[in-house]
Amino acid sequence: MTRNQSKSSIDPLQTR
Repeated sequence: MTRNQSKSSIDPLQTR
């Protein structure tokens, strides 16, 4: 889940 949060910063649409 931590990885998702990191990506959400650059890819909020691809939070999945």
